[in-house]
Amino acid sequence: MDARRHRVLVIEDDEDIRSAVVEYLSEVEGYDVRSAVNGADGLAQLEQGPLPAAVLVDSMMPVLDGAGTIARMRANPAWAKIPVIVSSADPRPVPGGDRSIAKPFSIHDLVMALRDVLRAP
Repeated sequence: MDARRHRVLVIEDDEDIRSAVVEYLSEVEGYDVRSAVNGADGLAQLEQGPLPAAVLVDSMMPVLDGAGTIARMRANPAWAKIPVIVSSADPRPVPGGDRSIAKPFSIHDLVMALRDVLRAP
């Protein structure tokens, strides 16, 4: 799989985590990465397009959290099938996510989850 063909949207309110993930996925893995600071910002980016192949969303954010973001994505037919990886320090699952990774996560775990959802039919 050539990562360069895949656009990823990272929705994360923690600037350090967001910057590190964006840098690693774009510079090392070759993904076309966009980022958002909260769910509302992420949904605005989905509206503007182009659509990502996958979304990484933090579960706990101000303005619009991960669960609210996923619910709105799943309610929109254009976005409903985009795979979503949820990152969370809370062990409870977030409804609607395709995969979840526990915070703090390793970049290896994130990359493996991303590869997994992009390979899924």
